[in-house]
Amino acid sequence: AYEISGCLVGSEMCIRDREVTVFGAHFPMDSSLTCQFDNTTVPATVLSTSTITCLSPPRLAPGVVPVSIRWANVQKAATGEASFRYLKTAVVTDLYPAKLPVNTSNPLILVGPSFPVGTEAICSIGEIKFRGRILNSTTAECDVVMETIGAFPVTLSVDGFAFSSTQHVMVEFVQPGRVTGMDVTQGAVTGGTNITLSGDGFDITADSICLFGDIAVPAVVMSQSVILCTSPPRASGDVLVTLLIDNVAAMSDISMAVSYTHLTLPTIC
Repeated sequence: AYEISGCLVGSEMCIRDREVTVFGAHFPMDSSLTCQFDNTTVPATVLSTSTITCLSPPRLAPGVVPVSIRWANVQKAATGEASFRYLKTAVVTDLYPAKLPVNTSNPLILVGPSFPVGTEAICSIGEIKFRGRILNSTTAECDVVMETIGAFPVTLSVDGFAFSSTQHVMVEFVQPGRVTGMDVTQGAVTGGTNITLSGDGFDITADSICLFGDIAVPAVVMSQSVILCTSPPRASGDVLVTLLIDNVAAMSDISMAVSYTHLTLPTIC
């Protein structure tokens, strides 16, 4: 009897450009063998008495179909059966954040119309691949680290198969600015304290903001080494200040904490 013992699906060993490898025993070296995917028959190539390859035929809907080995024009089939899973191509339509710092591990969120939940995911950024997770049917996440500055196309594969064909979705990796000094570390709870941040690598064309804890205020980029921002009102206590340049956090060589205190302001009688 000619038996099928299994079909490896979703691994580099089994699928290369829709090529499926069927494993078994006692396959005849016969050119008339075919693979049947559910009700669709395609030619088979016998590599050995235990290995057959064939190309999976197109199918409209995703899902698992049975695979069997048959003889062309003969009502005879090998015993045993394997299965093959059809997946939708994972198309990425958007991502965030659009910019990330180089040489730092960051989560990258990919968005698309239909991701298969419960499958393994791999993000491809340019030619570099990173392991990821399918969070739900429209969202995937990958932890990425890039050493090269520049913009790269992003694609997604599921179960090691079906890389998305979209090339419009890009992520840019930039060298973040660096803060080396802050001239004020204390201000009134009423806000309005002017703070000067000094450093290097500030982009005068970028959108920049200062975060006082979770409160964002506009930042004025005076030059590549000087940024001004004004503290917002908030309750007394210490708060961390973060500089974001095009939503990328600047690196800091100093402690960027500001202490809000209840100051007694001078009055004119």
